Amino acid sequence: MPSALEALTGPVLRAAVAAVIVFALLPPLAFLRTEQVRLNESIKAEARTQAAMVGRAVARNPQMWGFDPERLATAIVDVQNPNHRTRILDREAHVLFALGKEQPRPTYSAESELLEAGNVVGTIIVESSLRPAIIRSLWVGLTSGAIALLLFFPMYQLHFRSLRRASTALEKSEARYRELAAIGSDWIWEQDAQLRFTEHTPLGGRPVFAPATIIGSTRWQLPINLPDEQWADHRADLESRRPFTGLEYRIHDDQGDVRWFSISGRPTFDEKGLFTGYHGTGRDITRGKEAEERLRNLSHQLTIATEGTGIGIWRWVAEDEQLYWDDLIYQHYHTTRNAFPNPYKVWAMSMEMENAQQAVKHIAEVWEGKGARHMDFPARLVDGSRHWFRAYAVAETDASGVRIGVVGTHWDITHEKEAEAELLRHQNHLQELVAERTIDLQEAKDEAERANRAKSEFLANMSHELRTPMHGVLSFAKLGQTRGGVTSPDKLKEYFTHIHDSGNRLLGLLNDLLDLSKLESGHMLFTITPTDIRVVIAEAVEELSLLASSRNVTLQVAENRAGDSPIVPADRDRLLQVLRNLIGNAIKFTAPASDITIGWGKAELEKNGRPQAALAFSVSDQGIGVPSGEEESIFDKFVQSSITRSGAGGTGLGLAICREIVESHCGSIGVKNNPERGACFEVKLPLELNHGKGGGGAQ
Repeated sequence: MPSALEALTGPVLRAAVAAVIVFALLPPLAFLRTEQVRLNESIKAEARTQAAMVGRAVARNPQMWGFDPERLATAIVDVQNPNHRTRILDREAHVLFALGKEQPRPTYSAESELLEAGNVVGTIIVESSLRPAIIRSLWVGLTSGAIALLLFFPMYQLHFRSLRRASTALEKSEARYRELAAIGSDWIWEQDAQLRFTEHTPLGGRPVFAPATIIGSTRWQLPINLPDEQWADHRADLESRRPFTGLEYRIHDDQGDVRWFSISGRPTFDEKGLFTGYHGTGRDITRGKEAEERLRNLSHQLTIATEGTGIGIWRWVAEDEQLYWDDLIYQHYHTTRNAFPNPYKVWAMSMEMENAQQAVKHIAEVWEGKGARHMDFPARLVDGSRHWFRAYAVAETDASGVRIGVVGTHWDITHEKEAEAELLRHQNHLQELVAERTIDLQEAKDEAERANRAKSEFLANMSHELRTPMHGVLSFAKLGQTRGGVTSPDKLKEYFTHIHDSGNRLLGLLNDLLDLSKLESGHMLFTITPTDIRVVIAEAVEELSLLASSRNVTLQVAENRAGDSPIVPADRDRLLQVLRNLIGNAIKFTAPASDITIGWGKAELEKNGRPQAALAFSVSDQGIGVPSGEEESIFDKFVQSSITRSGAGGTGLGLAICREIVESHCGSIGVKNNPERGACFEVKLPLELNHGKGGGGAQ
């Protein structure tokens, strides 16, 4: 409208054209807008009415909704406008049925939710065509245009300045009342430049004072109970011409009752920017203050009863649908009442949407008389931490037993939830340990069974190994006994040689058994001295050279590069025993006309994940090698290689004794097959021996 008035200030022709356009267009547009609003409100009311009718029908017969939704038309046929169209949709927006004819475009529609036991189960949509209103507005436009032409000459003689002042005053008035309406209030008030009341108009409810007692007075002349500090702050706002909101105070009204109010105000200025006063609103907050006081008293009583438990008290008042917390609940959420006067805001920031909806549902159920409710829920606090809370709700009634709200308790159960989670973790860990232990026990069982089988095989083989030389001893002793008088000396010498060899073999078996027993029990003593590996190798080669020659096998000692020290801390005799066993096995499994190579040199040992300097010696043959998969098992006690079991001889003790001796020196022993043929046994001994293994240890 201001733009139209400014157009009228031009030449007469422009004013005339503007007047005709304005008066020709505004009436039909206003009429059309009015028709739109009327139609919109009409179909909205119709939708709400039809939804209520359908809801009552479904409540009486729920099966109707699931199996025969078209029967719902009977519930709304009496309230349905024949010129409108009604559609009912289910929760997935599928059309269940439609009532009424299709509406020509353009159309207006309104919808309303269909509820069953408080849950949304569908939507009802009412549609109406705007075409009749458009046709009527065209007739109005034609009529208004004709009238505008008839009134053309009087219009241009209007006093444009007066119109502009009236328009400006109207705009200010509209702006003022839009602001007041946005604030929301129980009354409106105005003050002049001297802060005297010029208006005090109740908008509903019981007035505070009679208007005659207020008009002409300032606020501090009224019997308002406000602390001096708050008065000073308020006066400072007024003197600085600042707006204020939420100033709370209490008074004794004309009837002597204590009432609480909250006022808000904005300064006003004229066209020149001069201060003209204040206007604002006021709200009666007596019920809220009474609720806070009741909550405070209840919280105090419960605090005395539950002192030290950390239980907070909350209250929901049905009349104003407000939520009230005591200070302890604010502490639960790591904030204060001053920071967030409205608990709903703290709730909305902290809780997940699903949990918030569940809590609202519980409060509604308690309010409906369905009994007490409790709920555990997580919340993200304003400082970012995550806590668990437990809330309990029960209906609150007045002296006559009428429900007036819901009251409950609230406490932090984070430690309880953490304990439950920790217990669950321990349970899961225990289950994992039990499962692992079960696997270990099964493996131990399998290992024991394998050891049992190995021991049985060993005993069977050992029985054979013991019987063979024993039979030799007994047989040749009996021959010497029965034929000693008639047998030649050479023959008797042969008998005694066989007896001696068989006895040595028996002695070797017994020594192996004794050594193994000492090693396992820790009773074998080791004398550790600096030992020259070259000397030990030479001695072992010399001892076994005759055996090697008898089998047409050559023993070779590999030359070592200069600079490698041959000295290692070891028990010389036990080291010789290892070499004797390894070289003897090599002779046993090497084919005639083959070579056995004994070498030595520097090496490295892994200890605690770090390399350690060591000295290594090896025995490499040209035999049949070690079967694949037996590289580790051949060093186990009572375990023989498949080659040994197939007839090559051996008891299964020699290599086990070698490993025990080497490991007692903190070394390692292993075997690998040569690329061409045969096997290579390698022993690594540390150059610095910290301690020995076994009960006897190292001396």
